[in-house]
Amino acid sequence: LNRCKNMKRHSRKSEETRTPPKRARMNGSISAGDVQEGSKRQTSLYTPPTADELNQLKDAETLFKSNLFRMQITELLAEVGMKEKKVKLIEPAVHKIRDAIASISPADQDIDLSDVPSGVLFDGAAHVPLMWKSLALKGKMSLSPPSSVRVVGSFLVRTQCKPSINVDLAVEIPKSCLHQKDYLNHVYVAKRAVYLGYLAVHLSQCSGVVCTASYVFVDGDRLRPVLQLELTGKVGKLCNIRIWPTLPEGVFKCSKLAPTRNNIRPSKFSSVQHSHGDEWMPPTPHYNSAILMDLSYDRSLRLLYEACSDCLAMRDAILLLKVWMQQRELHQGFSGFSGFVISMLTAHLLRSNKLNRLMSSYQILRVVMKFLASTDWSVNGISMVDEAEKEKLPPLEEFHRVFEVVFVDSSGYLNLCSGMTKLTYYNVRHEAQVALQFLDSSAVDGFEALFMTPVGFSRKFEHLFHIPVSAFLSLKESEKLLSFSLDYGGDWLKAAIQYISPLLVQGLGTRTQLLTYKLHIPTQWPVNEQCPGYSTGHVTFGLILNSDNAFSLLDKGPAADDPKAGDFRSFWGSKAELRRFQDGSITEAVIWPCNSQADKRLICKQIVSYISEKYANINPSSITYVADQLDCLLVYHKFQSKQTPQKGTGEEESVAVLRAFDALTKDMRRLTDLPLAIHSVQGISPAFRETEVFPPIPSLVVQHGTRLGEKGSSLSKVMVPAHTKGKELPPWTPPLKVICHLEGSGKWPDDVAAIQRIKAAFHLRLSQLLQDKCRLTVVPTGQSIYISKHGYMFQLTVATDREILLLQSDLSSSVLGLSREEQLLQVHRLEVETVHLPLLTSTLRGLEMQHPSFSVTARLAKRWISAQLLSQSVGDECVELLVAHLYLTSAPYQPPGAPLCGFLRFLSLLCHHNWMNSALMVNLNNEFTNDDYQEISTRFSSQSPHLPAMFIATPRDKEKSVWTKEGPSAQVVKRLVLLANESLKLLEKQLNDCVAAEFDFKTIFRPSLEDYDVVIWLKSELLPCVGCSVDEAVGTRQRTKSSQRRRDCIPVTGFNPATSFLTDLKAAYDEMALFFHDVYGGQIIAVVWRPSVLELESFKIASIGGRMPVEKHGKNKERHQTKTTTALNTDAIIEDFRLLGKGLVRSIDVRRK
Repeated sequence: LNRCKNMKRHSRKSEETRTPPKRARMNGSISAGDVQEGSKRQTSLYTPPTADELNQLKDAETLFKSNLFRMQITELLAEVGMKEKKVKLIEPAVHKIRDAIASISPADQDIDLSDVPSGVLFDGAAHVPLMWKSLALKGKMSLSPPSSVRVVGSFLVRTQCKPSINVDLAVEIPKSCLHQKDYLNHVYVAKRAVYLGYLAVHLSQCSGVVCTASYVFVDGDRLRPVLQLELTGKVGKLCNIRIWPTLPEGVFKCSKLAPTRNNIRPSKFSSVQHSHGDEWMPPTPHYNSAILMDLSYDRSLRLLYEACSDCLAMRDAILLLKVWMQQRELHQGFSGFSGFVISMLTAHLLRSNKLNRLMSSYQILRVVMKFLASTDWSVNGISMVDEAEKEKLPPLEEFHRVFEVVFVDSSGYLNLCSGMTKLTYYNVRHEAQVALQFLDSSAVDGFEALFMTPVGFSRKFEHLFHIPVSAFLSLKESEKLLSFSLDYGGDWLKAAIQYISPLLVQGLGTRTQLLTYKLHIPTQWPVNEQCPGYSTGHVTFGLILNSDNAFSLLDKGPAADDPKAGDFRSFWGSKAELRRFQDGSITEAVIWPCNSQADKRLICKQIVSYISEKYANINPSSITYVADQLDCLLVYHKFQSKQTPQKGTGEEESVAVLRAFDALTKDMRRLTDLPLAIHSVQGISPAFRETEVFPPIPSLVVQHGTRLGEKGSSLSKVMVPAHTKGKELPPWTPPLKVICHLEGSGKWPDDVAAIQRIKAAFHLRLSQLLQDKCRLTVVPTGQSIYISKHGYMFQLTVATDREILLLQSDLSSSVLGLSREEQLLQVHRLEVETVHLPLLTSTLRGLEMQHPSFSVTARLAKRWISAQLLSQSVGDECVELLVAHLYLTSAPYQPPGAPLCGFLRFLSLLCHHNWMNSALMVNLNNEFTNDDYQEISTRFSSQSPHLPAMFIATPRDKEKSVWTKEGPSAQVVKRLVLLANESLKLLEKQLNDCVAAEFDFKTIFRPSLEDYDVVIWLKSELLPCVGCSVDEAVGTRQRTKSSQRRRDCIPVTGFNPATSFLTDLKAAYDEMALFFHDVYGGQIIAVVWRPSVLELESFKIASIGGRMPVEKHGKNKERHQTKTTTALNTDAIIEDFRLLGKGLVRSIDVRRK
């Protein structure tokens, strides 16, 4: 669906209606009266609303969520509904098809039913759409024109919904073609298929009206195929016509088709092998319902028409519900929750007085959603039967014995949800519950979430696993599926899924909130081809995890002496074992071994593989589990420290950093000999938020370098890179920044320079105490202290609010010799480091504790940003807030429970959010109020030209967007949106098709270099982070194992030649070019010349830097004259690049001059 049109049209229309012109202009002349009239109309725009207008606004707030919501719904209904002009265009084509069907001549000879399973009849002009080829049929069937042809379905009651408009024609099979016992043993199903082929032969010859004819399994029902006609001309672009064969009223007794009756005798089918004996006759509820459905069209249509006539808003409400379902793909696949079911449900609620005929479409929508969310049709089904007739009809308990979901129509025999599984129904129920939350939330645009945003399968479900159809072949002839296969007419795949699904639900237990599936199998084919079987395709299952239990190593069962213990052991087989727990209990249990947090995220994969192999004989290698495809991007190629090998994707390393920091904090709080007590010690690096892409590794080996000073001096503890040729590059050891706040005091001086000297004194005193009392290796500087703790390097800085206040108050005068701009940057830096970052770190740590997948999702997002060479423009905190938004305002989904799912939604947020016209509001700690949302939106609309291109508002930063103030620019945002859009398309395609072929999931992390002017290639052996690169660098040396440890030294900290070179390039040539680099092991620096410097400029001595003189010839009369101008001297600048990076630069590739 396209987005709704601009709502300003409605306001203009209402203004024109409210103040109509009193006098029309004549002959194009403008009189004084016209001017006066125009001024009156202009002033009328600002007049107070009339009483009628106030009543309309009040009614809108009562009947709808708001006046804006009403306008949006009105516009949406106009877009998705069929306009009357289009209906008038369709009706003549429908009449032509109906006349063509009525004019069909009877068949010359009867059809031998024994030939039907082959599918080849009518001289090959059309095949019989019958799937079960092993049917043993006897007798003959005569073919004659239908007894009636009538329009049924949504087109007649005007509830059809774009984009797929279908006009349903019910073609009644004449009684002369039927026998009163045809409901037995699939005879009617075969005759129905033959009659459909008979219609297809004749209709496919109507070349002037019918373009193509094909068979379709609607909702995947292989017992009831339909004939779909694609029309010629403009009508063919508007709709398709579907032919539904139906039964004459009273041809079969409904009591013979009760849900618990058997109408398929197993002994009649020679291909069915069973051990139950000839007397075994299981119920055939789905087969019975398929026949009953062909008897119910008139009854259902009459009921819907009466409901829509009685309640004027019913049609609009059904349209809204269908849009909601389409956006969530709830109507797709076999056993889908079709538009017919939702229409009948709405009619049922009206009949049962749960809906009022005066309700608006929005109110009806809410009631239906609430009914879906609060009821469970798998336990307590619903029935449209009148109370007076219930005693004569089968009770609901009888339906529950044979159906998973129960919704009985007014006849009392037909279950409208006969083909629906619990998995499908629970999916609908889950979506209804989520929809109600969004409608009730002030933080979510309910209209956007419910009707405008598609909810894709791969983005909704956190884990996916694909099973090819061929893997289910072992169940095809299984006796376990015998009754299913008989009931489903030989649809063995549907029977297999029906069999395996409850076992998966039982095995996964409380680890998942929802499990459902989706088929990737063709359901439409030309009429002159055989019915497609299950030779190709696959089934995709989706899981929504329960984060509280999904990663538990233990499945605890009943006590050893409990009668249910036997069932537990039987279900789990060899996995079950008796265990004694700390509370003294001895129970059955299943243990899932894991070595890391990454392994715990795949426990569901272990369960799925075990259940599938044990009960369906499916080889685990044939199951493609989609959950950890991107984990390889968070693992070092060559681990830097052999003493602590990496186990997973970095979560354990992040926890180790936090433990070391906690130990350091305890050491500092024990210090009592300071002039001021320590108030707080807060980490501000991404590692403290567990969002560092590659968490630091303990640097216990420090032989890669030399001491800065002689032994005995304070500088002897500092290691610097060795200059000796052949020495190994020091491992990457990033400093972990820590802010130390001291208790308040009124004795801080009023001079910034004095405050900085006092801070330096505190640094010296702290370092002395940490060395003497805590036995730590510490190196103090004037700006901070470097502390080695458990192999990690902490850079601690003392902070005071007094320094920020003084810098802000003295902006008019120069402080520390800084200009006003430099002083403002200094204030901004101090505010970020001492105020905003500590608060953000503690907030995001709390979010990580609520949602364990947050940190890995943020790391994947930052890895992708850096891989696209944009990490210099998009800061770490900006990316983390974008990811946090997915968890705090997750509409139209629940918060993601897995990193891969979260990363997909991150890409979707980047490419679908309207960055130019709306701010992104990240509701940290749920502190935003309704007024805040309105205030931020209003301010952004009025000040957007002066605000950052990517404006992110938080409860503590509503006006400035601190984290995007310095970037990204508008150009970078546009490129980011473009890259995210292409990456999302490719990644979703790979995840959905990975069962059929192997894909390289790193593709979206490899940047395209086509848009860059110059590419500087660096030597991989001189890059300390090369082990973090997307692809393992060729030619890098494995680090040698160290035999020496120096615990009395500070290792080489923060040394990265690539970033140092990048800093030098920006300092020298930032006005001429833009530089891009992947900080995580990137081996290139990409350069783009700024467009302004590529233009020719007049010769000026002051601006000759980086430019060269060129001669420009004059035009026309001045052609013989020349004018000296300057052009960018790219060759010289590129040579400067080479000189600046001498020893580091491998080569320079000039891609565009």
